[in-house]
Amino acid sequence: MDEHVSSDAGDNDFSILKYDTFTKKWTLISISKYFELATEGTDAGEYQFDKFQISQHSGNLPWFLSMLSAKPKAPKLTLSDINSKQKNPAIPLPYAGQTRRKNIMSSEAMELEKFSWKFEDLAGIDNQTLLTTYAVHSYNMNNHEFNIDVYDNEIQTVAEKFQKQYIEKNFLAEDTPKLNFSITPGKKEQKVLNNLFTLDNDAKGRAVKGRNQLYKNLIFLNNACTIEVKGDTHRRSGRFFSLDRTDNYFDNEFDQKILGQYFVVNVKHIINQETYKTEMMGVKPYRFSKREIEQKEIQE
Repeated sequence: MDEHVSSDAGDNDFSILKYDTFTKKWTLISISKYFELATEGTDAGEYQFDKFQISQHSGNLPWFLSMLSAKPKAPKLTLSDINSKQKNPAIPLPYAGQTRRKNIMSSEAMELEKFSWKFEDLAGIDNQTLLTTYAVHSYNMNNHEFNIDVYDNEIQTVAEKFQKQYIEKNFLAEDTPKLNFSITPGKKEQKVLNNLFTLDNDAKGRAVKGRNQLYKNLIFLNNACTIEVKGDTHRRSGRFFSLDRTDNYFDNEFDQKILGQYFVVNVKHIINQETYKTEMMGVKPYRFSKREIEQKEIQE
């Protein structure tokens, strides 16, 4: 897996090796495929499982602002999604006759309690040191040449491609969703970069150390949310849950960052005497608009 890249159809990005406890089979799926299955237009995609809601704004917000309606930031659950009883033809024997439950029941698409969820922002130190250009060095022993791959691993090049191929195509936004991180002057001028070495002379192999590592960092080091809800065995990693607000609300910087779809990277099923709860952690590499500071011209 350290040297693996996906097929050309998957843009030679990285894949996730995962064991499915229902089908009893291993899967190796590219991250681009996971993202493609997050949404289907404005509806929930095949891998969108849970939809949760957080309460409306409280405090000093003027009453007339709460009457404004922001665009929903989570995909809709269709009738066939909710407590789905459709048979899944992709399930092999001896499970082919069983039904697939894609999403939770509508009564469980619930408002989260105040202290049942926690949001973690992208760490500044990670943004500065790990979301930057990766210069990949290699040596060709046949012709005795050193190679340094910079352009394909340059942070602006990688960010633009990730934005176009992975974010804009697969997630909802008022206009287009934006990759959540910042490029500082030091990154632009390549004063801040990481130097890595690989023995692989193949371009796809070198992408593992450079561009694909940046892809991983942009996803797994980005904004994260942990929620604790009533237990259900259908919840598992490699799927998506979404956060939205219950009713109309005034769009704001907080919700641009918090709401949306999270890729589930860790699930704990906790059974304690007569109680059963599920704790899930999801990551979200995008926001719904540029930060206000990025919308203005910055004097460097």
